[in-house]
Amino acid sequence: MGLFKKKKRKIRTKIIEMRMPVLVRQVIYDSIYDASEAIAEKLGLPPISEEVSSMESRASEDRLSKFAPLIPFIEAHSDISARVSASAYQLEMLENNPEDGPFIEEDLEHIIGLFKIVSLSAAVSVISTLMSLELLDTPVKVEEDE
Repeated sequence: MGLFKKKKRKIRTKIIEMRMPVLVRQVIYDSIYDASEAIAEKLGLPPISEEVSSMESRASEDRLSKFAPLIPFIEAHSDISARVSASAYQLEMLENNPEDGPFIEEDLEHIIGLFKIVSLSAAVSVISTLMSLELLDTPVKVEEDE
């Protein structure tokens, strides 16, 4: 018998149910858009009071604070992902529409900006949701300011 035993890992199965409107509103708030309720309304969610909206904002802040130290890394990754996606999009557009010529730099930067917003909001909201459902944990601890 060796000095080190292999630990047997228990696999934990957890059944989680979340109503779609709750998830959609959570994704909107966790994506940190200014017009959260206007976006929710555009997506067909019922309106909520200002008090409930404030509660949603606080709940989102609580969820995001659990992995706040990771957000700069997520943002950097989103920028890289956006540049890769925009380059692939540019290549596809040139292949399918060669007569249109190359994108001007301004167009490409605009597309990169849009892709970054999508990538960042998707990553943040997915991580937030997985953590709030206790399907993901991070060893990163947030230090409280004294």
